Amino acid sequence: MPTLRLHSGRDYSVRRGHPWIFSGAIAKIEGEVEDGDVVRVVSSDGEFLALGHFGTGSIAVKVFSRGRERDAEESLSERIQEAVATRRVLGLLENPEISAFRLINGEGDGLPGLIVDCYRDCAVFQFHSVGMWKSRETLVSSLLGALPDRFVGIYHKSETTLRPLQVQNSFLFGAHSGKAQIQEWGAHYEVDIFEGQKTGFYLDQRENRRAVRECATGKAVLNCFSYTGGFSIAALLGGARKAVSVDASRGAIDMACRHAEMNSVSERHEGIVADCLEYMNEIRDTFDLIILDPPAFVKHKKALEGALRGYETINSLALSKVSPGGLVFTFSCSQLVGADLFREVVQKAALRAERNVQILREMGPSLCHPANLFHPEGRYLKGFILRVDR
Repeated sequence: MPTLRLHSGRDYSVRRGHPWIFSGAIAKIEGEVEDGDVVRVVSSDGEFLALGHFGTGSIAVKVFSRGRERDAEESLSERIQEAVATRRVLGLLENPEISAFRLINGEGDGLPGLIVDCYRDCAVFQFHSVGMWKSRETLVSSLLGALPDRFVGIYHKSETTLRPLQVQNSFLFGAHSGKAQIQEWGAHYEVDIFEGQKTGFYLDQRENRRAVRECATGKAVLNCFSYTGGFSIAALLGGARKAVSVDASRGAIDMACRHAEMNSVSERHEGIVADCLEYMNEIRDTFDLIILDPPAFVKHKKALEGALRGYETINSLALSKVSPGGLVFTFSCSQLVGADLFREVVQKAALRAERNVQILREMGPSLCHPANLFHPEGRYLKGFILRVDR
């Protein structure tokens, strides 16, 4: 197995548990190595530190095993078993009220470069590293061993996340129609595994949808960047008098309306295909509860300044359109926008809207999206429940 020897003094982060080793920390590569190969990582004096997958970018190694040296396949299998055990502790594996959840959350489950979402009897893998792709047979067999008889199909959806390899989305095990009927605390949704965004549904917002449901009674709700209307359905099932879903995608709005029909709330739901910024600028109505869940505005540091202006603008508009005493649920899923920075943006938006605002709650991803304590970059989703003074 190839060995990567680190510079003296550059082993601090890996000893503390950070799952990334950057190329600048590497003093020497011993042996031939290709993108995605399993490598040993040792200190400058040869002490074994970790196993991981080698990468040709700035992140040279994504670590999946630390401590004692052992077989790579054994380590990956144990990580799968631990991830399953975590979901069992959370009560997700046999929960009649929840049939969709994240099963493996990359670095948060010690498997950087791998996402696995569970939709009833279908698991959807998404590979974000060549190393995890090369290890797919071990990963699939380990998952089937940890959860026997659960899945009729395991699908991988990695065309956009493994572009250099030019892989095609396909089944790794079994087969499935690609349409999954899921349940979430009494709400029913249809997930298009093949064509939907990400793996098909935004499972990271499950607890936040529940919070909207708890706050929606009697309210007029605006759901911006609604995708397929998850927040809208939650609000309507919570007793909202109406919910308006706005998204630029016709397909997403059609599915939001389909979800309203499935949950017998279509008479109180309206779907609008529009740019959310233009829509909020043009409307004269105010809403009692507004939800902002935009796509990531920034993926590179060079775009950060413009993204922050974008977040400030949409939040200022929402705060100006919410009725006195109303609520705004606002989110950012941009990894480069930390919680403190997002709070500053919301403060500026409140000043710009000339509204007095309270923070009722800080929000993050659902419990099935754990983060490594020493990898703050993994805590990408953050949000606030805001209340505007009367």
